[in-house]
Amino acid sequence: EPIIEDYASDFTLAVQKAQKLVLQDRVVMTFGCYTSASRVSVLPVFEQNNALLTYSTFYEGLECSPNCFYIAAVPTQQLFDFVPWVVRTLGQRVYIIGSDYIYPRTMSAIEQILIKKNGGEVVDDRYFPLGTTEFAPVIASLREKRPDVVLSNLVGDSVPAFYKQFRAAGLTADVLPIAATVTTEQEVQAMGAENGLGHYMSATYFQTLDNPANKRFVEAYKKKFGEDAVTNMPMVGMYDAVHLFAAAAAKAPDLSPDTLRST
Repeated sequence: EPIIEDYASDFTLAVQKAQKLVLQDRVVMTFGCYTSASRVSVLPVFEQNNALLTYSTFYEGLECSPNCFYIAAVPTQQLFDFVPWVVRTLGQRVYIIGSDYIYPRTMSAIEQILIKKNGGEVVDDRYFPLGTTEFAPVIASLREKRPDVVLSNLVGDSVPAFYKQFRAAGLTADVLPIAATVTTEQEVQAMGAENGLGHYMSATYFQTLDNPANKRFVEAYKKKFGEDAVTNMPMVGMYDAVHLFAAAAAKAPDLSPDTLRST
């Protein structure tokens, strides 16, 4: 029986919702949090009450908790091949932008190591509050510093806003490509395909994967949610998370946190 709570991207409210789920609803497993910032804010609730959280989206690493299952892509999967390819293929002068919280800042720190290791140069490293949708100063800075490539760790509403303003300023992929870590099919749909044309994204899943299993998955998803619905890496991570839990629950003698964790 699913119990659904929406914390509306408010980290304070996320803590309250986590407390309700753990202490009042007594859920067996919580699946949730999109940003690492929200995960960090609620994790003490799960640790203090020996409850379990499954975090299934982009994860920067550098944290380990016995009360959290981290099952999505980590930097070794997203960056270790991507960044060297970016430097070799798109250019050595790299301009990094990101939303201002733990995930983009950690990704940037790792990216900078990989850029320098592969003979590249970081020309700037900028952060913006979550929800920022005005990027005129960045566009001006890009014109001034003339990088070869933009490495984007922006998330949420900032993503379509940045790409739209980028193209409106006359910057296209053949002039200045964007290599992103959090620009999924969802963001491309929101910005319009014309604004994402020619840019790059590193992910462990794409809707266009050409294999029978994915074709069945996408077809079933669109049948349930509509032809315009798109699949993407975070939602596939959540789909996998629920099936992982189901497999453990079927095998475990009981559904206590300690039993599920060891199973």
